[in-house]
Amino acid sequence: MIRGEGEGVCGRESFVSFLVTDREGTLSCGGEAMPVRKGDSLFLPAGSGAWKLSGGATVLVSWVTAPGEANT
Repeated sequence: MIRGEGEGVCGRESFVSFLVTDREGTLSCGGEAMPVRKGDSLFLPAGSGAWKLSGGATVLVSWVTAPGEANT
């Protein structure tokens, strides 16, 4: 769960899914920025690269890890 600011990388191994649970913010990836607000659900396909959340949104971030990998 991210509250406010956060960033990560969407590597080749997995997609990244975002569910905005409160407030508003901005999701940036691949040189594009998209406003997000409570109720939005977004999906980055595997290999999308670096992403960043900014603003005041609360966001549940999900991805898949291979067995034995740390889930950070």
